[in-house]
Amino acid sequence: MQEVYEKYLKELKSESGISEEELKDILQQFHPAAQMGIVSNMLFYILNLQTQQYEFVSEYAESVSGFTAEDFLEKGTAILQELLYEKSFKLLTEELFPKMNKVVTELPPELMKEAIFELGYHFKNKKTGELVPITEYSSYAKLDEQGRPILSSGVCLESNTEFEGVSGIVRIKLEKKQEVIFDKKIGYNTLPLTKTEKEIIKLLKEGRSRKEIAELQFVSSHTVGTHIKNIYRKLGVNKIAELLKLIENNPID
Repeated sequence: MQEVYEKYLKELKSESGISEEELKDILQQFHPAAQMGIVSNMLFYILNLQTQQYEFVSEYAESVSGFTAEDFLEKGTAILQELLYEKSFKLLTEELFPKMNKVVTELPPELMKEAIFELGYHFKNKKTGELVPITEYSSYAKLDEQGRPILSSGVCLESNTEFEGVSGIVRIKLEKKQEVIFDKKIGYNTLPLTKTEKEIIKLLKEGRSRKEIAELQFVSSHTVGTHIKNIYRKLGVNKIAELLKLIENNPID
């Protein structure tokens, strides 16, 4: 997990910092919202993107994660190595964050500060060991003079939508609406598949026969059959119907 965390820092750590006075002002603005009754089953946080330390974590963090607010404040984002389900952390860090960052960093500062991030993944509850589906909403609380993010705020809550994978959405707040500029889901079971295997799955979903797939891929029917056997083995299914049902809930790029 340390290797994954180092990749996480590479993607999300900011080189720019915030003054103590500015930070104090921002914390004063956020504290009232964090005490409202609606957040009693939510993990509300403010994160310093330069130090990767939490500047504030709501007292209700333990009910969502099994970790106390003090745990978060002491460990900073290094706590994610313990908190996030390993497959979630790996997919978020290696697949989603780079793509989301590319989309957002290409925005002008006036739009970047209006970006709203929605993530779906799993916590591994410290107390119970159970996997908990989580939805997280966050945004940039502060940009520096060059338009680089230096502080973010967010809220994590248990989700009633179960998806065996991770998801990421980026929305931009416009004057009268929100515009989605990024939307992607990655199933846990899709990670081991090769590019060819993913192409074959898409063709199977279209209703293509093995013979048709062989012609489109310029390989023999026997080779297609071997690929399909490998797909079944990797995804833990035994027939086409099971495969199609699986990818319906776990989309494959």
